[in-house]
Amino acid sequence: MFASQYRGNAGSEGKEEFGGSDVDDILNLIPLADELLFADKEKWGIEGWSRGGMMTYLALLKNPNFKCGILVGAISNFKDYVETSDNRNSIYKKIIGEKDFEKKLEKRTIINFADKLPKIPYLLMHGESDETVPASQTIEMAKRFDELNIPYRLVLFEEGDHYLKKHRKEVDEMRKMWFEKYLKF
Repeated sequence: MFASQYRGNAGSEGKEEFGGSDVDDILNLIPLADELLFADKEKWGIEGWSRGGMMTYLALLKNPNFKCGILVGAISNFKDYVETSDNRNSIYKKIIGEKDFEKKLEKRTIINFADKLPKIPYLLMHGESDETVPASQTIEMAKRFDELNIPYRLVLFEEGDHYLKKHRKEVDEMRKMWFEKYLKF
């Protein structure tokens, strides 16, 4: 398993762009794996939570060679997420820049580009009581997947918060089973 530390976070170098060129921080893990003998370069799955879910979708637009995806509490409609949340508009203007702000929001609003995603199996999970990213983000993405005949499984957790704390064991088991099924470990 590989994970990325997005640029500009937790003291790392570079500038955070929240769905801009920092998506490459995920994709750069692939050539890194080529240098590691233990890495199976034929069986790539991808997973993202919250903002990482949005980044996962954006990474899949750039590289469709993953066998499956897991998205937990993912942002699929960034424009709506920013515009309907207190103070987020100004925060994201600072992060992604005021110049062409609306265009940048649209570019990161993956639900508009769902038809360009690879038709791999997706496990979509979300807490119904998520106060950070509304469950409607995942529900709307599932509807879009239906329209496009993209395979997925939607799991909504009753009383589940953003981190799915009350459901951790179940979430971990589902993630494990999904990867085992589609990556054939």
